[in-house]
Parts: sequence; C-alpha cells; structure tokens
Amino acid sequence: MKLESVNTLHATANDVSSSAAAEWRVEFNFAGPSFSRGEHIGANTGANGAALAGARLDPLHDAHGALNADARDELCGGALPCSGGADSTNAPRERAVRLRGAELELERLHLEELARLLGQAAELRWTSGASGAHDPAAAARWSGELAAWRTALADELRAARLDGARHSRALEELLRALGLDVAHWPTPRHLARVAASLHPSARRRAALARAAQRERDFSSARAEYRAALACGPAPRLRRELERELAALDSGRLAAGSRASRTLEGAALRGSAQS
Repeated sequence: MKLESVNTLHATANDVSSSAAAEWRVEFNFAGPSFSRGEHIGANTGANGAALAGARLDPLHDAHGALNADARDELCGGALPCSGGADSTNAPRERAVRLRGAELELERLHLEELARLLGQAAELRWTSGASGAHDPAAAARWSGELAAWRTALADELRAARLDGARHSRALEELLRALGLDVAHWPTPRHLARVAASLHPSARRRAALARAAQRERDFSSARAEYRAALACGPAPRLRRELERELAALDSGRLAAGSRASRTLEGAALRGSAQS
C-alpha cells in the first residue's frame, strides 16, 4: 500500500457522528447455521472471549457438532417423533429466533473486539516515539506488545472473515495501513476515533477524549468525556471520567484566571506609561 493512501485516512473521519460511523462499518453475511468455531478471542479478552465462543456454537448442533434431537426432528420433516406436544409447531420458529440472536451477538462481539484492538493500536502509536529511546528494556517490552497485537489482529480478522464479515473500503484501507511500520500509521487520535465509531462505548469514548487531550484539543476532550459519561459507564470508570473532566475544567479556569491577570497587568502598565 502506498504511503499516500495512508495519508488520506487522516481526513476521512472528523468526528464520531452517524456519517463517520457509516464509513467505518462491518457487515456480516452468515452463509448458514454453522459459525466458525475458533476460540482465539478467549485467550485475549476473557469474558468476551467466552461469550464469543458460546455465540459460535450452532443452536442446531451439540458441542461435538452432532445434530441435536430437535434439529433431527426438523430436518427429517417430522419423520422422527417430536417432543413438546402442541407447542412443537413453534419449535422451528423459536430455533430461527435463537439462531438470529446468536448471529447478532456474534456481530457485536466482533465489532467490540476490533474496536478494542484499534484502541490498543492508538496506544502503541502514541508510545512508539518514547518506547525506549533511553531504555532498552522498555523498547523490548513495547516490541513484544506490538508483536502480540499484530497476532491478535490477524486472528480476529481471520475469524471475522470466516463469519462472513465484510469491511467498508475506508476500514479495509485502515487495516492495510496497520500492516506498515508503526511510524506510518494514522495518528493515535484517528485510530481512537475509528474505534469509537465501531463501538461507541464509554471506554472507547474515554480513549478518544484522552487522545484529544494529548493534542491539546481540550474542547473536544471535554465533549468526549461527557459523551463517555452519558454511555452509562461502570462505577469505577465513571469516577475516573469525572476526575479527568474536573481536572480539565479546573485547568480551563486556571488558564482563564492567568489570562485575566495578564490583561489587567497590561492595562495597568499602559495607564502608568500614559
């Protein structure tokens, strides 16, 4: 991929709006009732991995891949005895509803995992410049984190493809750019923005707020901290967000006070000279 293509990524998403979210999208086309059964995410995301592994199981099969009793009844056209009495006529519809529910959960977990990995990419990009200029141990640690991240991203993309994922053109270009050297990646704020577009949770919004704060865009940082609070974060994260927002607000008041004193001093000096 040419570096000129990477540079165009910086101008494609200016905020986490509905139009921006439309650019960074993933669509799924499940070909049939059987999902890919990879469990790589479980090694990386704990509870989310367990949930994803569960969502991958086909409701028509048992854990060993064999048709369960209800599925045999349906696929044999009723040749086998049905269990459930009068309610058995609703069984195919109920199974279809459960299957669609599993598909939707799988989509959500793929989006959440990709957003998490993009959030990690933003942090790796931010720390790349200071990842051991004077500390070989820190440089080795950062290199190890980068290698683990690349493996996790490759695993997620492979599993998503097996589950019928199709990335939008903008997202596909971004993912290709992440295969380049980290120095050529989009900015940390851009990566955080895409992550928040894919999964606009409190944590992703908070990461975007911190990225804006690092760029000294305090107005955008405040807006994102407030958006994160509106997402209903867990108590611990809520306290962190409230502290960071309060620190930003106190910094704004202090800056305003300093500016006011500077103007007053200039006015007094002008009066004395006249």
